[in-house]
Amino acid sequence: MKLVAGHSVRLEIAWMRVPTEIVQYNLWTTPANFVSTQFLLDFRDVALALQDNAKFKPYTVIHHGCTHKIKDVCDKECTNNGRYCASYSSDDEPFDELDLHGNVFVKESLRRMCIWKEYGEENGLGKEWWNYVVNFIDLCHSEEFFDNEDCIADVYQHSSIDKSK
Repeated sequence: MKLVAGHSVRLEIAWMRVPTEIVQYNLWTTPANFVSTQFLLDFRDVALALQDNAKFKPYTVIHHGCTHKIKDVCDKECTNNGRYCASYSSDDEPFDELDLHGNVFVKESLRRMCIWKEYGEENGLGKEWWNYVVNFIDLCHSEEFFDNEDCIADVYQHSSIDKSK
């Protein structure tokens, strides 16, 4: 992956002494940020290799409540009658890459949160979560399949995710 001229890169690394053998780290991400997809693909194996020495927790950025007064905008950018809305930074330009509205990114974010809660929260590893994210990127990360239920069901199957949970 190469940097595109004009796009900013933000990175913050902070260490503090932890009185334990287990390192805890967090990842903030959103399916709307196409720049981070390569990192997610590359980092899965690293995260899984750290399983004995680290606990991981993913976070997703979703705005609470629609800030627009126009109902059509809220319907396109949010789910649950404007309760959960897509979040974009200046680096996230989903409309330039895919012709999708924010509500599909919110649904995918919520899906990933549920998968984490079921398969990763307790052990801090989330092998199934990582497999889901990587398989989703490989199989469904396109305008045609991003919100396609058959594609998502295929990703569940490839990731050993029980959809009924």
